Amino acid sequence: LEGWMWASEMNDKNIDDEWSLIQHHGGPHDPRAVRMLEEHWDSFVTEADLDRLQKFGVTHVRVPIGYWLVEYDPADGFVDGGERYLARLLGWLSVRGMQCVLDLHAMPGAQAKNQGFTGRKKQVPEFFSVRSNYERGQRILMKLAQLILFYEASPATAGVVVGLELVNEPDWEFWDASPGIRTFYEMMVPRLRRVLPP
Repeated sequence: LEGWMWASEMNDKNIDDEWSLIQHHGGPHDPRAVRMLEEHWDSFVTEADLDRLQKFGVTHVRVPIGYWLVEYDPADGFVDGGERYLARLLGWLSVRGMQCVLDLHAMPGAQAKNQGFTGRKKQVPEFFSVRSNYERGQRILMKLAQLILFYEASPATAGVVVGLELVNEPDWEFWDASPGIRTFYEMMVPRLRRVLPP
């Protein structure tokens, strides 16, 4: 979540990211935080929205997801349960003959500095610089590939996911770092293509 997406809950309270929003409402297990996020997930994109997009001729959408949707750990501070809303959205897209690209929008430790889209805004991004985050990101992408296969095997969602963005807007200062963006793509694309051929 970013402030422009939910101004009444975030900007007015000087909250910059989903993690801070959840903490502001008591943490990932607090019923207030869970209810708030579930209500948001339930209403942010509706079937009526997709009908309007379809009338405009839109055939594909980009669906941003955080790493915690694929590999949940309560210690990360996010609310669990978003996957059922993703599955529902994919079903809605299928009924309309629409397709999507899943976008891994947030990586463990944050892939860019001072960006709310990473889930938790940080001065120093720790995805590329902390080995455990980097390894976890690899594992999460492979789990996401398996989830895509699961959707592909279901008649309700088969053929909907047609692309995968490995990591959204990583900080380019890590392009040639070791480990860095280039090495991450060079390593992950072949691994993912073994599971999800082009």
